[in-house]
This record gives sequence, C-alpha cells and structure tokens, in this order.
Amino acid sequence: MKLLIAAGGTGGHIFPGISVAEALTGQAEHAVVFAGTRYGLEEKLIPQSGYKLARIEARPFTGGSVAAKARTIAAVLRGTLQARRLIRAEKPDAILGMGGFTSVPVVIAGLLSRVPCFIHEQNVSPG
Repeated sequence: MKLLIAAGGTGGHIFPGISVAEALTGQAEHAVVFAGTRYGLEEKLIPQSGYKLARIEARPFTGGSVAAKARTIAAVLRGTLQARRLIRAEKPDAILGMGGFTSVPVVIAGLLSRVPCFIHEQNVSPG
C-alpha cells in the first residue's frame, strides 16, 4: 500500500504524521510520501525522518482583508492542482490529512481524483 500524508505547518501535525508513517512502513511492503509546503517545519523534519516530501502551495486560513482572503483562495486552488499532479505521479492507495491548512488542497485533490481520504485531527479541543 502507498499512503500520501499531508502534514505541515506545526509539529503538532507533522510528528503524528511521521509516527503513522513509521508504523506503516515498519510492516510489510508499504510506502509513504508526504505533501507539505516549502516554508513550514515539514521542510526540515520530514526529510530528516527519511521520507520524501513533495511540496505544494498552501496558506493558513486567517482573517484579514479581502485581498488576503483572495490570496488564500488562490493558494488553495494552486495547491489543489499541484496535489492532483502529485497524486497522478505517486498513485497513492489512500490519502491521510493530518489536519491544518496543508491538508486542505491535498484532500480536495484526493476527493476529485477518487482516492480514499482520511483525516486525522488530534487537536479536537484546544489545549
């Protein structure tokens, strides 16, 4: 089985993703590829853990001006197109979104590509 894990931004999303990858790759012949951004902690942490990191565009959904919201929507659209190309290239059997803004375009692309998608959000309640 090949799993595409979308994780980025903070260690709270990245470290659980790495733990899932380690558990999966420790069994039989499973492979994992991560999707993340160029500017989050994933840029350093995921390659250090020995996993491939495919970079996509994603932005946090923060308040702000109309222009800032338009930039976020544009980034989601670009990231979704990038993630669709990634899915075609990697052919994952499933996608696991670890929560956070990095997961959004990857899960959308997975749904559009008819790849089973799962979300793991361990931060159900703050604190």
